[in-house]
Amino acid sequence: MGSNVSITCVSALDCPWASLSILLNLTAPKVPPRPLNRSAAQLQLHGFHLPFSIITCLARCPNSYWNEVVCGTELWAGLVPAVPLAESAETTAESPPTTTIRWRQQTELQDVRCEERHKAVGAAEWHVTALDGAVQLGHQLQSATRYVFQARCRLSAAGSPWSAWGLPFTYSTPEAAPAAAPDVWRRLGRLFPNGSHEVTVLIKVPMPLPLFAAFPSPLAVDVQRENQSTISVAWQHPRHNGTPPLWFIVEWVRTAPYSREEEFFWKKVPGQDSHTYIQGKISQESFSHWV
Repeated sequence: MGSNVSITCVSALDCPWASLSILLNLTAPKVPPRPLNRSAAQLQLHGFHLPFSIITCLARCPNSYWNEVVCGTELWAGLVPAVPLAESAETTAESPPTTTIRWRQQTELQDVRCEERHKAVGAAEWHVTALDGAVQLGHQLQSATRYVFQARCRLSAAGSPWSAWGLPFTYSTPEAAPAAAPDVWRRLGRLFPNGSHEVTVLIKVPMPLPLFAAFPSPLAVDVQRENQSTISVAWQHPRHNGTPPLWFIVEWVRTAPYSREEEFFWKKVPGQDSHTYIQGKISQESFSHWV
């Protein structure tokens, strides 16, 4: 843009000293071409700024009133439009969620084609979508994932060059909502003199069934009273072909005689172990346990 351009027309007509003219977009330029020899002429364009032009070369023989078309071509100035800028991103709460990217146009040129591309950060493959005439695009993306977006543009005419991809815009999609609400219940513990209760709140987060199937319950759980203050709990590891469990959780409830008050306890045991001990005064208490 703004360059000096030279256009040369060479006639192959069998017509010596033909009058050659060069049209720019089917219009004679302000400064006519200068003859180079009997069959060639050159047009000089200074500060040429049109993004696209049609060049037509005409020849008129001395004994004719008509111009004949000698040749023609297209002239591109290499103009590329400014790329859009990403202004914001938003993800809906519907199922499945849709992430919308809003773009702001940066060019005043007409007949512009644009594209948007996006991918997860670290991924190799880009996903390209036409952005022609749009200010926003919606995508169904993975939750809790960071994405990068870019845009580029070119003129609509065939053969026009693309701009470079614009500055990257990054956005992290929110975590997916749980499929179901967790189970919540409580256990009442000891009663305090002021009338208040000790309360233990238990939360069971919903998990897909395959996870439960992958970690079945321990086998042959055996509980033995060792002495007045110790109970031993032993079990066999469950049979499964997957990764062994990291931990076992031993839970028990202690209830005093002639009382409805319960105390809930639990203990985490390393996955390679198959037994543990419960310590405490147990001579006049009853226990319920789970592994």
